Amino acid sequence: MSTTTLARQSALEIRRHLYSRLWLGLALAMAASAVAAFSGTLSAVRGQQARFLADVASYEERGVTLAQALAAPVQVIEDGNAQTIENPLKYDYLRLGESLYSVTSPWGVVATAVEFATFIVIPLVFLFVGASSAVTDRRAGTLKLRASTDPVVGINIGKIVAIAVAAGVAVLSLVGAGVLTALVGRLVTGDLAASSTVPVPTTPADGHPMILKLALCFAVAVFFGLAGFAIGTVTRALTWPLVLAALALFVVPFLSAWDPRNLLAVIGSAVFDFWGQFELRPPIPGVATSAAVATTLALAVACGLIGVMLPRGRRRVL
Repeated sequence: MSTTTLARQSALEIRRHLYSRLWLGLALAMAASAVAAFSGTLSAVRGQQARFLADVASYEERGVTLAQALAAPVQVIEDGNAQTIENPLKYDYLRLGESLYSVTSPWGVVATAVEFATFIVIPLVFLFVGASSAVTDRRAGTLKLRASTDPVVGINIGKIVAIAVAAGVAVLSLVGAGVLTALVGRLVTGDLAASSTVPVPTTPADGHPMILKLALCFAVAVFFGLAGFAIGTVTRALTWPLVLAALALFVVPFLSAWDPRNLLAVIGSAVFDFWGQFELRPPIPGVATSAAVATTLALAVACGLIGVMLPRGRRRVL
């Protein structure tokens, strides 16, 4: 199988995505993700700011000023599901600063949108992208025609390349939508700082690099695209497998520490900051981040091999 074959099949799949307006659908889905993440976080930040200002006034009545609280260290002690915070006023001050950053800074809005989309929107969207890539030719009756000139393996590798390109389009759309949402959102976030009687920093003290967050978003899109591709290849169906997958993603609790959803939660907890309203469900402990990355990568490769090699083992191309 030559590189010319792979390039031709990849280009054919990418053009199919363009003609089917898949990329437009991805852009709209990512824009909706950015707006939903921003609006939800903005509503939460307003309530968070009001509670913080009330706490400041309450502490001052007891003789403790905000300046005194900020001069003292803050410590969070976790014991199982219980959490003890020493110097809660400073803790809330820092958390409010992070929350304000997530709705007032373009990169803060992008980060919040990426977190929300990575775990809520992208899994379902790319399960559909992958499954539809696997079944479209069979439904249209064009697989036999394509297989008469190129091997089925090359056709399926081209589909996987197109899925990866679609993942890149989704991430870029998410960044653009986040920046645009932040710029428009300044019309409604300008009163946040003005209404505060206490100056609060809108830049977090630390955080993970944005490039890692975008890379994980891309990787999750590719992972679920490959999973959908494998599901579509095995079932040759689109609707009922996606319904079952949605139920498994959002209804069924984590079954074990090695549940793929828990592995993604472990990785996400190490990369994302969750400064906005959206917070990831706590992962089941017992899996190191490196082990989660290796296992997830192995699962992605397995899904890709199923999608590429399974049709090759059949006697006929149906």
